[in-house]
Amino acid sequence: MLFAACTNEDILQNTTTGGVEGAGTISVTFSAKVDNSIDVTGSGAAKVASTRVTADADESPTRFYGQAISSEANAVQSEVVEGVLNPTTNKYEFSFHLTSEASYTYMFWADNADAGASVPTDLTAVEYTPGCIAFTAKASGTPENVSTDITLKHVVTKVTLQHDGSNLFRPRTNDVLAISLPCANSYNVSMGAATGSDTQHVTHTFGSNASIGKAVSIFSFYNLATSNANSVTLSFCNDYTLTISNVNLQANTHVTLQGDLSSKNSSWIVPEEKRKEVFRLCLFDENGFPKGEQTSYENFEYYADYDIGRFFIDKILNIEYIGGYVTQPVKIGDDIYDCMITAVNEYAAEMVITKRNYENRYVLCFGTMWAADEKNFLLPADFRFYDW
Repeated sequence: MLFAACTNEDILQNTTTGGVEGAGTISVTFSAKVDNSIDVTGSGAAKVASTRVTADADESPTRFYGQAISSEANAVQSEVVEGVLNPTTNKYEFSFHLTSEASYTYMFWADNADAGASVPTDLTAVEYTPGCIAFTAKASGTPENVSTDITLKHVVTKVTLQHDGSNLFRPRTNDVLAISLPCANSYNVSMGAATGSDTQHVTHTFGSNASIGKAVSIFSFYNLATSNANSVTLSFCNDYTLTISNVNLQANTHVTLQGDLSSKNSSWIVPEEKRKEVFRLCLFDENGFPKGEQTSYENFEYYADYDIGRFFIDKILNIEYIGGYVTQPVKIGDDIYDCMITAVNEYAAEMVITKRNYENRYVLCFGTMWAADEKNFLLPADFRFYDW
């Protein structure tokens, strides 16, 4: 949203406090624009890179404010004034009525907070809305000699979360990927400092099933950092967490957090209760009854050509199902195995994985969550016990 242009009378309205306008006062008008380019750096879950590359364009603000303050006892102080767009120059103008020859600090703030955000009353303590873009600038001098051409620059960090494509990341519809990190809740334009301490939570909900096998940016947001060394926590579906330490979030910088978002990244922390829940929801309904096909032996089998069997093999265990056999053939490494999933009762299920020469056999039991090997079966390193 752009501010409507005003008449000269509107621009020169009296917005002073703390002094008497008249002899000894002077009007000064500033012309301000924003520089919406932002430097780019990158950092990953395993390392933090600091290579700067070309800047990229960013969003523009929708609100502009200015204020002039002086430490001199008899100087007129200004309230916060709203910038007015000059359609000819496409810049925002700020006019102040100030004490002649007095030294002032001139502060400027711009952001894209929504209409419900509070209007700042003091630019030494601007309330910051997490996620908003924000720009500042300041100048010093008397009304007679101060430079009135102002360029505002970013005070926020743009953060982008990116899957690096090293493994297949397979989010499903309505899965939520979230990020939490420290965030300031105010800013002192005079001091050029982010102040206050809060936590920013940003979420991204996937609108459809996806198989992401290349480097892809998932989402971006803005953060007003309180320090250069920050711990950033990722979470997936509210249960899987990953922490990135010592992330340098500098003002006017675009930082890309790049890493493996798939379940093959061993940095994810998965609570044991969540593993049990995944198995349970895969194999049993909400009443605890097996979803498989009941056999004459009163067991419930999950065949690979059924959705449940395929989901369990492909998604939970992350094993390649190759099809074409009576049993459930899977490929682990370079070897082919037969596997059978069976619900042994309403509380537990087991999967028997047998190598094709039948010399090796591996049994997993889900529900009681135990695993036992037979005949010295060596579980391959790329066998995954869980996935989402």
